[in-house]
Amino acid sequence: MRRMAIAGRGGDKRFLPRAPSSRGPSSAIGRRRLSVMTAALSIALIAVVPNPAWAAGQSGDRHGQPFPGPTTTSPATSTTTTVPGMPLPEAPPPLAEDTCVKGNWEQQVEGRPTGFSPSSDGAYLWHDPDGGWALRVTDVGAKARLVFSGFLYSASGQFTDVTALGSGNGDIVYETGNKHTVLFRFVDFGVVDGLNFGTSCSKAFTVNIHSGGRLLPAGEVFLGTGGANPLANPFKVERVRLEDALP
Repeated sequence: MRRMAIAGRGGDKRFLPRAPSSRGPSSAIGRRRLSVMTAALSIALIAVVPNPAWAAGQSGDRHGQPFPGPTTTSPATSTTTTVPGMPLPEAPPPLAEDTCVKGNWEQQVEGRPTGFSPSSDGAYLWHDPDGGWALRVTDVGAKARLVFSGFLYSASGQFTDVTALGSGNGDIVYETGNKHTVLFRFVDFGVVDGLNFGTSCSKAFTVNIHSGGRLLPAGEVFLGTGGANPLANPFKVERVRLEDALP
C-alpha cells in the first residue's frame, strides 16, 4: 500500500496510508471480467431468442436489409427457376423415421406437395415418405426481394440433420446448441429457398414464419401433399396416437 507524506510541526513529515486507486490491477481485472460476461450473455440471447426483426431491417419494411445472423450456411442445392415454370418441390434427403415416441405425425403434413402456387408468396412444410422433413418458401416476384424468417421449436425432442437449400443470397440457418430450436432467414428473389431437417424423440414442434417483417398469413402456409392451411401462424405440428384417432 502506498503512503502519502504530509507536513507536520517543525517541518517533519508524517506518512498516512493512501486509499487504493480505482485504476489498480484488481479493478481492471474486474472490468475485463464484466465485459466478457456481458459479451457472453449477448451471444447467448442472440442464439436462443428468435427475433421477428430478422424479417426486415426496419419494422414494416417488406424488403429489409440483411440481418447479421450468428452463422451462415453453405446452400446444399440451388433451385433458381422463377415463376412461371416453378420447379417441382424437391424432396429432403432420406432419414430414419423418428420412432423414439409413439404415434404418427398428423395426416395433413404427410407427403410432398405436387407443386408451388404461382399466384402468392408461400411457405410449404411436409413430412416426406422417406422420413425427412422439408420447409420451402417462394416469392412470386421474380425480381422482388422478399425476406422470410422464423423458427422451429420442439420442447419434447430435438432437431437433427439440419441443412439449408436455396440461392445462398445471405441465407441463414442456425441450430441452437441444445438442438431444440432452429432459426432461419431466407432472402428470396422469386426462387425456392428452404431447409431440410429430421426429428429425434419429438412429440410435437412449433412453426413460426415471417414474411417481410410480418407473420405470414395462415392461408399462405401449405401443409403436406394436399396443401392444407394451418388454423393460425404460429402453429404446432403434433403426433397422433392410434388410440386418440379411434372414434
